[in-house]
Amino acid sequence: MTKSINPLFGFNASGTLKNALTFRRRDRQTIAEIKPIPKDARTSNQLAWRTMYQKCADLWHTLSLAEQQTWESLARRQRMTGYSYYMSLCLRPNPGIYLPLAGGTMQGDVEMNDNALYGRKLHGCKSYLPGSQVIQTATITVVQISSIDYDFHGEFNPATYKYTATKPGPYLVAGMITYLNMSQYKIGYTILQKNGVEYSLAFQVQPRPASTYHAPVASDVIPLLTGDFITLASWHSEVGPLSLVAGLARTFLSIAFLG
Repeated sequence: MTKSINPLFGFNASGTLKNALTFRRRDRQTIAEIKPIPKDARTSNQLAWRTMYQKCADLWHTLSLAEQQTWESLARRQRMTGYSYYMSLCLRPNPGIYLPLAGGTMQGDVEMNDNALYGRKLHGCKSYLPGSQVIQTATITVVQISSIDYDFHGEFNPATYKYTATKPGPYLVAGMITYLNMSQYKIGYTILQKNGVEYSLAFQVQPRPASTYHAPVASDVIPLLTGDFITLASWHSEVGPLSLVAGLARTFLSIAFLG
């Protein structure tokens, strides 16, 4: 048994005794106190930040030596090491170097300057006329564009020849109709319809008496709400019926969401 011949707090002491008492000096006095034992609460927020910290640390070790040296150079201005400066930025909620480290979403305005945001979900399609279709004179007829070149989210219905928007916003819509053997001075129209109503059109007068193809192109930016649909329609002034020319580059509808 250890016995002290000095008053309890009359000598200098520091450190920890048997993981129970801690001695420290303050204001020329020796203070003995129970050693604090921090509790690991392991709350959801603590666990999330630990995961974030570990992922940031793992990312640091994937950097090349040159990239780490770049961070070291940037950190000197902050009087920090490259690793600590990197971690301080990586752990910022917004903006961070790698925001969705452990899942989650980014909300609010994002200024990308001249850079592009890749990997976003695109909406749109391109469909075309697979075979010849006969259009009667002076009648607005929906073109039977039932073959699909691409359709990112299955929004084009080849049975009804409609593109139905599942995401609201502005869409760039372009359509072309190629008529076969139109007479001189006759007119062919390409019509873009929104919800079955004419929204935009283009027309062309046949200037020559012997031209095989006659192809007006219509394009416009069309705002769509969820459930709005786009169709391609034809009208011509030929005396009799006209056939449309099939093909991906002849008679088609192309749609792209602008965001």
